[in-house]
Parts: sequence; C-alpha cells; structure tokens
Amino acid sequence: MTVMHTTAVSTLREEIEKMASSVFRHEALQNDFYERWTTRSLPAEEVRVFAVEYLTRTIRTSEMVALSVVNTADRAARVECVKNLFSEYGGGDPGKVHLTLLEEFLADLLGRVSGYPVTIEELYHESPLPGTLEFSSGQRELFTSADQRVVQGALLAQEWLAYSMMVRLYEGVRNYKSYYSSEEEFHEHCEYFYVHIGEAEKDHRIQAVESAVKVCADPTDLARVQAGFDGFLDLTVEYWRGVEARMRAAGGWSSEPMRTRYLLLGPASDADPRDPSRDPEHRHQAGARGRWVPAGLVLAQVLSLQCGAAAAKNLFPAVGTTATVLMRLWFAALLLLALARPNLRVTCARDIRPIAALGCVLAAMNMAYFQAVAHLPLGIAAVLELLGPLAVATVMSRSRADALAAVLAFGGITLIALPRGAGVTAAGLTLGLLAAILRASYVLLTGHIGRTTADLSGLAVALLIGASVFTPFALAFGHVHRLGDPRNLALGLLVAVLSSALPYTLDVHTLRRTSARVFGVLLCLGPAVGAVVGYLLLGEQLSLRQVMAVLLITTATLVVSRPKDATHRTPSP
Repeated sequence: MTVMHTTAVSTLREEIEKMASSVFRHEALQNDFYERWTTRSLPAEEVRVFAVEYLTRTIRTSEMVALSVVNTADRAARVECVKNLFSEYGGGDPGKVHLTLLEEFLADLLGRVSGYPVTIEELYHESPLPGTLEFSSGQRELFTSADQRVVQGALLAQEWLAYSMMVRLYEGVRNYKSYYSSEEEFHEHCEYFYVHIGEAEKDHRIQAVESAVKVCADPTDLARVQAGFDGFLDLTVEYWRGVEARMRAAGGWSSEPMRTRYLLLGPASDADPRDPSRDPEHRHQAGARGRWVPAGLVLAQVLSLQCGAAAAKNLFPAVGTTATVLMRLWFAALLLLALARPNLRVTCARDIRPIAALGCVLAAMNMAYFQAVAHLPLGIAAVLELLGPLAVATVMSRSRADALAAVLAFGGITLIALPRGAGVTAAGLTLGLLAAILRASYVLLTGHIGRTTADLSGLAVALLIGASVFTPFALAFGHVHRLGDPRNLALGLLVAVLSSALPYTLDVHTLRRTSARVFGVLLCLGPAVGAVVGYLLLGEQLSLRQVMAVLLITTATLVVSRPKDATHRTPSP
C-alpha cells in the first residue's frame, strides 16, 4: 500500500513538474511584447506605457502572496509563502522593498529616456489599461479561491513565470545601457532585477512544486491545480497582449519589423542576465545608430520650413502677415485633425492645460516671429528666435560636452547672421526676444505633449485652440477679406503644410526620441542648412565666416548626437 502511494505521489510530482516547465513554451513568455521589448531600445512613450502597466500589475504582488498565506492550509506551504512575503518586503529593510526598487528604477529609466525628471507620482496618476485591471482582479479571484488546489496552481504559475519573466525584462533593459555613464552605474540601478534572479527565486519554484504536490491526492486534485495554473497563465497572456498593443499604438510602429528582428536575433534565453557576454555588440550599435534619428528628423523639419518660407514670400504681399498666420494655423489644424482623428473628450480631459497652452504659444510665436522679420534682417530674427531653444539646451545640460555643444551652436548661428548694415531696431529686438521665449515654451510643451499622447492628437487639438484664439485678432487687424482669392487659399494651404503641419509633426516625433536639451541644439541646423543649400542650388558663395559657422554647428550636432561610451566590465551587483 505504501509503495502504491509512493508511486502515485511520484507520478503526480512528475505531472506537476511537467506542468510547471510548460511555462517556458507558453505564450505568457513567448509573445509579441517580449519580441518588442528585447530587440532594441524603445522611444520614451513606449517605455512610459510599460512603466505604468507593469507598476499596476506589480503593486498587487505582495497582496497576492499574503492572500496565498491565508488561503493555504498546509503549514509548510504557509511557511514558504511567509518567506516569499518577507522577501517582497526587503527582508525588513524599507529601502529594499521590491516595489520600492521597481519604482525607483522605472522613474529613473523613464527620466533618462525622456530627457526630463519623472516622478513615480506621475506614473501612478495615469490610468492603466482595462486589461491590466482585469489581470489584477482575475489574479485576486484565483488567490482568494476557496479551493486550495486552485490557489496552489496559480501560485505555481506565478513562481515559475517570475524568474523567466525577470530575465526577459532585464534582457530588454540592457538595451538602455547607453543612457548610463558607466557599467557600474547601470548595475546600481538594476537591483530590482537582481533580487529576482538569484538562487532564492529558484528555491521558490522548487517549493511551489512541493506545495502543489501536497494538495494533490489523485488526478481530480491535479486537474484543479491545472485549472488554477492555466487561469493565471491566461490572465498573463491577455495582460501582455494589451500592453504590447498599447505600446505599438504609442510608438506608431508596426510589430512586423520587431518580429523580423526577433526571428533574426532569436529569443532571450534563461541564462544569467548578469553575464556580460549576453550583451550583443549589434544591440549597442543599434542603440548608437538610433541616436542619429533626431538629427535626421530635425534636418527634414528644416528643409520643410525653408520650402514653406519660399512659398510664403509670394503670400505676404498679397494678404499680409496676420492673415498668413491665420491660414497657417487653420489649415494645419484641419489637416492634423483629419489625420489624427482625436477623441476630443478624452484628449482634452487628460491634458487640456498643456494643450491649450501650446495652442496659444503657437499662435503668439508665429505672429511674434513674422513681426520681428518685418523689423529686422531675416538672419538676425532667426538667431534671436533660436536663443530660446539654446537657452533650454544650456539650462538642461547634463555634462560639459552638452554645454559646449550649445555654445558652439550659438557661435555658429551668430556668425551666419552677423549684421551687414543697418536695419536693427529696438522694436525688432523686442519682438525677436519675445519669439525666443515663445519658442522655448514651444519646445518644452511639445516635448511634454508628445510623450503623454499616443499620436498627433495633442498637437492637432493645440493647433485648433491656437487658430480659434487667434481668429478674433486676425479679423480685427488682418486683411482677411483678401483670403477669398483661390490662388491665395491654395498658396496658404501649401504654406500651412510645409511651414506648420509637417514641421510641427516632425518636432513631436523628434522630442519623443530625444530631450529638449538636444533638440535645442539640433534646431541650429537651420541656418547652416540654409547656407549650404544656397551654395549648392542658388550659386551663392560662402564666405569664410559662413564656412566656419557651418563647421561649428555641424560639430555641435555631432556632440549631442554621439552615443555615450559604455564600458564592458564584469558587473558586480
């Protein structure tokens, strides 16, 4: 009888171990989210989605472990749950509580990727996805089940998922090493992952199997354990599906390129993630190449603005500055509203203050700049406006190299725009400085809205507000009666696309991928590109001063776009 019982228990143990090891092939670990997360560093808006959703999921972990203590009758299993709970709370050290470590890590990482400080309160203030809330409620239902076998099955799935999940998440985190000054600094901020990937976590998996075996006396009990196990995995699958879809929408990318890279690179393994050999060189190179994307976007923005300025030359004499600004705002707003199709109620309820502020800034910035141009030489007006972004770049400098880049860029645009004679007035200087202040505000507000809205909804609504606010002023002081000419309207539409809709859209995408500090320096590409284009296309000769200016601005661009050096020393977390 004893032999038969031992054989039955041994068989049940084998079945439970087989059940537990099935997580490695399950969609809970092999899914589109991990493909996306582990193959490269992602833009700030996608990292933010992950941070919000993962925090919401994790904040309930300790509660679930505590519930498993209450709902487990076996004394040994309860002891294991208490040990697990003690570990979650940092062994009694408030600074080592797992949730605290996670909060510190996510706020720090998002701040580095975004280019501005992020507080954990901001992340908790954001509304999580319905699927994430469903995961939390479903998890609670499993762990409060009156059936101990279901509870142990859910606990088995959780423990066996935890280690591999942490390895996969850490694999993706390593793609952000270029944002840290050294290998040591990177590892100092990754303690949350290291406490989950040690030998203790492997012991939790072994004990979870033992606890499940103790509540199983026959195949019927095993089926109930399987039900709890499958229930937890199903919740996990739906959770990651929702997160990946939200990240894809936030980043505006198709998952197919990510899937292709994943197939080429292969999935993350369960080897020790602290092994430096698991940091492939091609990932570091891909992250370095990605730092040149903002420069390319700003270059496209500069070319678009210059084409728009050329088109506007024929419009100013016909309708005047005020009517031109009015057309730019309205046409750009309508175009982006048609493209983004924002949910006005949701967009306005979430970020109405910064969106409204951006709308007013856009209207005032356009008017101030064009009025400055009317009182100053074009080059001087351009330099004065760029003082705003350069001031942002200087104030937000994190290193001497960044500050040097801002100084080089300022020197470059000053050389290009040195006055050649009269034409500088006090009114012009005042308007130029006002345009600079508004331009700085535009950079900061666009960066914020670009990171908090998933698409162009925030920008579209901001332009709508700006156009609406500016309309009474234009009706009172502008030559709007001249806008009835179809030729003027067609030219106004072209100017709106090239000078507003396209450049502002590119600015949003640029500021999602870099900081306002870097963006402020990159904007100085404008005067340099203008000088080169004039030489190549119009046959305008470049003076020695202009050549020096182009070299200074190019050097500044190289400095802020450079990948940070990352050493490859063996970590010692």
